[in-house]
Amino acid sequence: MTDRHVPRHAAEDSVGKKRHPVLIAVGALLAVILIAVGALGIYLNAIRSSFDRNVQRTSGVITPAPDKKGDALNYIVMGTDTRDVGAERGRSDALMLVHIPSDRKSITIISFPRDMWVPIPEHGTAKINAAYSWGGQALTVRTMQDLLGVPIDHIVTTDFQGFQDMTTALGGVTVYNPIASNQDMTFPQGEVTLQGENALAYVRERYDLPRGDFDRAERQRTVIQAIMRKALSADVLANPGQFTNFVSSLSKYLTVDAGLTDTELLKTGMSLRDMTGDDIHLMQAPIAGTGWSADKQSIDLVDEPKLAELRDALKNDTVDQYRAKYPQG
Repeated sequence: MTDRHVPRHAAEDSVGKKRHPVLIAVGALLAVILIAVGALGIYLNAIRSSFDRNVQRTSGVITPAPDKKGDALNYIVMGTDTRDVGAERGRSDALMLVHIPSDRKSITIISFPRDMWVPIPEHGTAKINAAYSWGGQALTVRTMQDLLGVPIDHIVTTDFQGFQDMTTALGGVTVYNPIASNQDMTFPQGEVTLQGENALAYVRERYDLPRGDFDRAERQRTVIQAIMRKALSADVLANPGQFTNFVSSLSKYLTVDAGLTDTELLKTGMSLRDMTGDDIHLMQAPIAGTGWSADKQSIDLVDEPKLAELRDALKNDTVDQYRAKYPQG
């Protein structure tokens, strides 16, 4: 077994139709909305109006947990082919947990590789993204709650078009690219500026990267962080029109659970008003390496001892200590 990830063939990605290989979890940028709602009282009403006018809400996804303890919050954010929950489901191409601790001093975003081999309630063991294919948002919530041992408070689903529009609304973002690639588009090693279609191509690429999905996931996290930091930069925050346009670009591609009301957003946003982009941390869920299932699927194997530590950290609201011990997850 090796921790080097072998790129998978395109045929393994199909579920009856051609899909976008990765639809980055731009729903993780809900964290930006929450922070901004608390920080930008000067044009709060415009932002709330833009968000509420565009976002879709769905019921029956989250079941309140009677054993919930403390004030920490856990959001699931997903990237899919469409935010239309009534459409024919494919598999989710990006899945993240946004953890907001009770002290509201940071946000940790944990990405879960779509090929993680985990138990799916009432379906046996499978790739984690199969939960969405088999049971949509509700089964994804149950799968994550069972895997992590903590209640899920809210869920956000988005599609890839929102990612393109957000980077455009921000005038592009600049990241350091550690590995050159040249498949759909050319991205040299070093700093690259990403916007619109080339931003999507950058985070979708995996076949021209040595570790396949793992390198792609690292690109995703880096770009998400760059978007967050730019959205919270002085230049953008000082420009009500640009920031409101950014919120609009995000929210019109979002579906959230019915419990994520304006009041809830405002309450959480106000509690995060002292945060900056440097207080947002990104990690990967614990993976031991790659392997093969009994039916010959290429899978990502869970690092069970580290997952047990992550469960404890989430349950006890000590994710900051876990992150200090395992900076990459």
